[in-house]
Amino acid sequence: MELETVLYRVEGPVAVISLNRTKAMNSLNKQIFADLTTAFNAAKDDAAVRCVVMNGEGRAFCAGGDIAEMKTINTAPAFFDFMTVAGEFTTLLNTFPKPVIAAAHGAIAGAGTSLVMGADIALVADNAMFIVAFGQVGLIPDCACHYLLPRVVGPNRAKELMLTQRAVKADEMLTLGIANKVVPADQLMEEAMKLANKIAIMYLGKIVEFGPAEDIFRHPRHPYTRALFDSIPTLTTHGMEGLRTLEGQIPSPINPPAGCAFHQRCPYATEACAKVAPQPLDLGGGHTVSCLRSTELEEALKETN
Repeated sequence: MELETVLYRVEGPVAVISLNRTKAMNSLNKQIFADLTTAFNAAKDDAAVRCVVMNGEGRAFCAGGDIAEMKTINTAPAFFDFMTVAGEFTTLLNTFPKPVIAAAHGAIAGAGTSLVMGADIALVADNAMFIVAFGQVGLIPDCACHYLLPRVVGPNRAKELMLTQRAVKADEMLTLGIANKVVPADQLMEEAMKLANKIAIMYLGKIVEFGPAEDIFRHPRHPYTRALFDSIPTLTTHGMEGLRTLEGQIPSPINPPAGCAFHQRCPYATEACAKVAPQPLDLGGGHTVSCLRSTELEEALKETN
């Protein structure tokens, strides 16, 4: 896929979407919003893509809105058209059905802050600088910044950042909860891709298995993970025929059962599973599983693979 202002590539299960207006520090104009929408829709529609990494080319992640282009918008219809295109992408990002990892370095300013906060996970380089700079150009926070920022840092801190427009360095981004992790700039994409290639399997709001995607697909170690894979239709599947389904009802997340949350539906559950909550077991290579019987069930789960 060739786009004017965005680079798009797929590496295994990961789509990498890169802002690519380097001469303008990846500032957001109408074209880049449209290209981002096209790229994200491509990732959404590609069944092989399980995660998106969004980054910026050049010396900055995103310097915010393109003020030079905005100055040329001098009619109400033109302004409405611009905001419609921007709003379409903002909505898509914040409702995207697959995990989005923002890998941000350098300047993260204005509407660029909304891209980072709209992602599910934010990795930032140690040279990152987060600035809610809308007031410097006479604008109010847009692209959902006014909605996202109070929910990320709290209302009082959000008001401070909006009113003072002070620069927030990478370490403070981590402290405030804007960033999930700070990494050296030269390792940013490497860390983002490592994270994107891992899978977390959750049941009733708790991670039951976590690890590299390839390892989990080849060697699932939790009965729920195995059940998920067995429920995926194939080209030879006809309706529900041939698909394995779990018995029972999903327990209430408000009042979860004692012990392992999955034990009421697990075909391998024992009395101990109903009493003891399993702790994560390190299987090596970044692969962990929370199951009391994971070791003895290893062969059984392989047999159904």
